[in-house]
Amino acid sequence: MGDQFTSQTPQGEYVLVTVNVANIGNEQQLFDTTSQKLLDAQGREYATDTVATVTEDPNLGFSQINPGNSLVATLVFDIPTGVSPSEIELHDSLFSGGVTVTLG
Repeated sequence: MGDQFTSQTPQGEYVLVTVNVANIGNEQQLFDTTSQKLLDAQGREYATDTVATVTEDPNLGFSQINPGNSLVATLVFDIPTGVSPSEIELHDSLFSGGVTVTLG
């Protein structure tokens, strides 16, 4: 993943999840890649691999989204080899309850 200077090696294997994030509110909103979680069938939570995510999309990190705008983000998770993700938990901030989306 990445070029020769930013190449990352996973502890297990990388899983990439692409999401389309839209700001449907009336104020700018921060999209924080570190607030997103991947879950497996046993309910174990996996955090984004921040370095690999930013290597995949250097402009992502913490992105401000103005009202009516959207962005496409590819989140990178480092999960154990052979584990199948079943859901992703998406948050608009670190402190939100989030929404769980089934992966298929």
